[in-house]
Amino acid sequence: MKKLIFGIFIMTQFLRPLLFAGSDVLELKQEGQLVSIRIVKGEPLRIFVIGKEEAKLDLSSLELTVRRLKPYPGRTLTTSLQDGYFIISEPSDLKETTDIAVTTKIKNKSETLRFKIKNRLP
Repeated sequence: MKKLIFGIFIMTQFLRPLLFAGSDVLELKQEGQLVSIRIVKGEPLRIFVIGKEEAKLDLSSLELTVRRLKPYPGRTLTTSLQDGYFIISEPSDLKETTDIAVTTKIKNKSETLRFKIKNRLP
């Protein structure tokens, strides 16, 4: 019974971005090999980056690139670090349903996570 519950828990964690992709969620999360990324919708859109080894992650030395993939044509968005999270400098680029790729680079290692952001809050 414990294995069944654990298996269901793991599956829901893995499928969460897919299950809630169509709903109007306020927060999106994904875990990668190097970092976990949490995006909080609102004005402005906030991107929190948490390292697997939190004590060793220095956000000032982290390179974060956000690229809008849809609507076409794609475009790299400017981000800035504020109070422990990143914000997108051009929020007007995210007014409609958008696919974005968030790339983090730490010490010559990079990782890209993709998110689908439904229409932003008014």
